[in-house]
Amino acid sequence: MMRIRFKDEDYLFTGDSLEEDGAITTDELYKNGECSYAHLFEDGSILRFLSQIGVRADITILETNVDVEPDNFGLAIMNILTSPSWDGP
Repeated sequence: MMRIRFKDEDYLFTGDSLEEDGAITTDELYKNGECSYAHLFEDGSILRFLSQIGVRADITILETNVDVEPDNFGLAIMNILTSPSWDGP
């Protein structure tokens, strides 16, 4: 994960590289297993609620190799949602 700046706010990016897709989120949202703020896609677009709010070039990397662990509840939610048996709502 990386710490980034986007739209004058600091966020976590869940990928290891901005060339990957990944969630743009806050420490609190990530720790609680909640929905991210936005998502960076491989084509460089950044979407929030299906609307484009930026592009990869709008991101500044502040720190790489950031380690933020979800709390027990957040980890349980992530495990449920990423389980092979999860078909969604």
